[in-house]
Amino acid sequence: MSTITTARRGPAAQVALGPAAVLVVASASSFLVYLDATVVNVAFPDIRASFTGATLASLSWILSAYAIVFAALLVPGGRLADRVGGRRLFLLGLAGFTGGSALCAAAPSVTLLVAARVLQAAGGALLVPASQLLVMAAFPPEARMKVVGVMAAVAGISSALGPVLGGLAVELGGWRLVFLVNLPIGLAALAAGRRLPSPPAGLAGQRRPDLLGAALAVAAVGSLALGAVQGPVWGWDDPRTLAAFVAAAVLTPLLLWRSARHPAPVVVLSLFRSRSFSTGNLAAFLLGTSFFGLLLANSLWLTQVWGYSVLVAGLAIAPGPLASALSAGVAARFTDRVDPRRFLLPGAVLSAAAGIWLATQVGTEPAFVREWLPATVLMGVGTGLGFATVVAVCVRDLPPAALGVGSGMSATTRQLGAVAGVATLVAVLGPAPDAAVFQAGWWTMAALALAALVPLSLIPARRAAAG
Repeated sequence: MSTITTARRGPAAQVALGPAAVLVVASASSFLVYLDATVVNVAFPDIRASFTGATLASLSWILSAYAIVFAALLVPGGRLADRVGGRRLFLLGLAGFTGGSALCAAAPSVTLLVAARVLQAAGGALLVPASQLLVMAAFPPEARMKVVGVMAAVAGISSALGPVLGGLAVELGGWRLVFLVNLPIGLAALAAGRRLPSPPAGLAGQRRPDLLGAALAVAAVGSLALGAVQGPVWGWDDPRTLAAFVAAAVLTPLLLWRSARHPAPVVVLSLFRSRSFSTGNLAAFLLGTSFFGLLLANSLWLTQVWGYSVLVAGLAIAPGPLASALSAGVAARFTDRVDPRRFLLPGAVLSAAAGIWLATQVGTEPAFVREWLPATVLMGVGTGLGFATVVAVCVRDLPPAALGVGSGMSATTRQLGAVAGVATLVAVLGPAPDAAVFQAGWWTMAALALAALVPLSLIPARRAAAG
């Protein structure tokens, strides 16, 4: 496709952004969405101190609401991107996320802060699949894995940088600054987003969307995320937790039944016939569970066992995201030309090695260079080679008309992996973890990374002849 197009709206014609600029705008916007999934965690004590009359249960929804709503709306967001086009949905989602960030920063009560977090998450769930669709439309098919790998690397790095940037923001200006930093980037992306090129004709679906299927998808994924996120808060045997999991178990078959019969389903089951999509998503779930579990375990260890401040703990984690960026950049240069398993399998092994190192080499007395630095670098390289590359594999062989919904389905898988990683780690650690319990958590995350070797080994070596 042409790399430069002319916008037809407005009093004066505007030259649309070229592919590289589209990638920058889309990646920067997605960076904010994934950053806010983890950055608020380190600001939680400061938020709690601001609302002294609020209960811990009500405050927990500041974290939970974002994860639940984001996961629940990703699949409908992807289908909507295919129907209405990436640019319109991108701008709508970015406006919702940026506006929600402003409301979070100004929220005078916990209730309004939770509502603003819901708006943030809803905007992010529209933005993420739309941004990926725009990037894939701006580049030729043979570059798809490379650019999606870059976006996936940015998402992983932003999640890992959450403790660093969150700790810095709290130190400089309190928890409200955590949300205010989104505004200049969000507003700049909105201004640039008006010049994003429209997707080529044929990428947006023309059939009437399955509204009932969309409602079932939101309810099924939302119930599953609700049970996993609130289980550690309510208790795993609490009736509310059990009801959430039962609802997910009942609604998921109904969603699959509906999707198998509707001409324009919200979940396109035929995509799972693609071996790269099906095996890639399973591997992404396992690697995501391991990655986010390790990320939380490491933050808790540094602050609770080694006694680091939030800011120092974030800086101790920072070498990991840097290593991830470098390794993902190397992998992205070659994944369109070689068997992706050359990066995926070593990535999973290195992620597991990070967990094993932590469980066997890290002691209760701080020893950053000798004990901690090797683990965080191993984790970063493993994430860059494995997690970022497998995200690109998931959409490698999808047809153009299914890029949006396929991206949304894959993003949902990764988000559920993140939710499962945190829930699993919290369940293993319990209410008062000691060093031995942390070791069990690290071993669990290492085992999940090793389990990903099975689906990773089944990924086809080459792109399908017809996408």
